[in-house]
Amino acid sequence: MELADDVVLGPRCTITGPVRIGAGTRAVGDVWISGPTTIGEGNTIYPFTTIGFAPQARDFDIDQKGPGVLIGFRNTLREHVTVNR
Repeated sequence: MELADDVVLGPRCTITGPVRIGAGTRAVGDVWISGPTTIGEGNTIYPFTTIGFAPQARDFDIDQKGPGVLIGFRNTLREHVTVNR
């Protein structure tokens, strides 16, 4: 896990695997991030957002390695957003 110095992680945020989060990004609380994931600078992530997990598809092999998720700069991810790898 690689976090910029001013990243703010609210209560009950869970980060697993290789994750990089850029400066000025804020996870309000109850956010789950699984790597490999890279999140750029200046993002706001609201509660109950999940990022980087396997898609909910029966034919998807969850053990399959992939490139992960890349989120750019200055985005707002509102409540209950799901970004699958």
